[in-house]
Amino acid sequence: CYSNDGSTFIGYDRYGIIALGTYSTYSWDYTSDKIFSIYIKPDLSGGKLLFKNDASTYAQSSNAVHTFYANATWQVSIYGGSIQVPGYSVYIQSSNLMFDINSDVIGLPSNIYTLFVKYFASSTGASCGSGTYRPTCYYYSGKIEDLPDVTLFFNNENLIIPSKVYASAIGETSFYLNFRGIASSFSGKSYVTPSFQNSIILGAPFMSYYYTVFDATSGSNTIYLYGSSDSPTNWQTIWIVVGAVGAIFLVGLCCCCCAK
Repeated sequence: CYSNDGSTFIGYDRYGIIALGTYSTYSWDYTSDKIFSIYIKPDLSGGKLLFKNDASTYAQSSNAVHTFYANATWQVSIYGGSIQVPGYSVYIQSSNLMFDINSDVIGLPSNIYTLFVKYFASSTGASCGSGTYRPTCYYYSGKIEDLPDVTLFFNNENLIIPSKVYASAIGETSFYLNFRGIASSFSGKSYVTPSFQNSIILGAPFMSYYYTVFDATSGSNTIYLYGSSDSPTNWQTIWIVVGAVGAIFLVGLCCCCCAK
């Protein structure tokens, strides 16, 4: 692989961490503009890390549905808000919003998580376990598609989290609730360091629903969320198909001319 950096050492016998923050004067992992985007397939089987905004390929529309302003490590400050299900709302005090492609759930501070699971069960008629990570919920009728949206409201934005993101079917009457409570006092997948225990962490399932662009080209760190395309446009494949059809047409035309 070659970069625009010009250094003979870039990409040679190297491994480590891609650091895409903008806190440093020297952003070594950006070879041109300070922008990158993430597309994750709906089934979480893969995705793309792109150093550009390619909404025309990976989003349903070229218009972002949400815009957030972040700090140098791409965390969004929340100055009060709530997480809502029909009929219930859990207040969120000042905290941070962040993204984590290595997480398979949505993380909530432990006190918010406890109330949210309680209210979610009351709102939907489900019965959910008491664990702090991805509890199992049971319901008596209906399908996951019938479960209501969860809304994360903050900074004058209503961030919709549909049931196909926050619930995974186990059987006909049960599903995993794809949330976790986080705290530095917890263990396992619910553990976070003290600096992150007051954060809301949006994991891979959430990012598979939105095509996420991290853009610092204007000098400020801006995060754009676009409705993700389930089937990204593969223009190379399209042009191959068009070319093949064109070639078949020309061959057929030549054959007709020769027959005449």
